[in-house]
Amino acid sequence: MLGEVVHLFKKFIIMTDEEKLFIKLVKAKCKEHNVELILKKTKKIKLSEDIKVGGYFEEITKKKGRLVCAMKHPQYLSILVHEFSHMEQWVEQID
Repeated sequence: MLGEVVHLFKKFIIMTDEEKLFIKLVKAKCKEHNVELILKKTKKIKLSEDIKVGGYFEEITKKKGRLVCAMKHPQYLSILVHEFSHMEQWVEQID
């Protein structure tokens, strides 16, 4: 099912209804579990001079996390799903 064109970071991206619903779920879950959600308008996220990634999840403290995704990456949705699963493991305290 084709979605509508949505405005994301001053750039138009075509998303399916399912993709929009998933992003809405991620936002709600992050808010519920005190996780800072950063959806960057880049293709990669620079962790250091030599390391660039499509996304990551990290524990800031036992009660605060951060989920980051490069939304211009060609596979941003897969990356977001992957990092969201790490967040869910952290919420459930599963290694």
